[in-house]
Amino acid sequence: DRITVTPNPFAGKVCIHSDDYLFRQYQIMLINPVGKLVYHSKARITLNQYMADFENLPSGVYFLILESDKKVLQKKLIKL
Repeated sequence: DRITVTPNPFAGKVCIHSDDYLFRQYQIMLINPVGKLVYHSKARITLNQYMADFENLPSGVYFLILESDKKVLQKKLIKL
């Protein structure tokens, strides 16, 4: 399975899309480059997508982690 995040790079909100059609419960985490957790949410990705608002974060590189009971998916994001 894979995830896509659009837009990337982003300025505020992003749409996280998963190819996982089982509609699993996910933990959504955003980690900064020094390993600090800057965002955490638990969500069931309805219709395989989730909207996240990262407007309050400073510009830089982040790592998005989606964790379910079956797998862990990771994606690199750039905030403008």
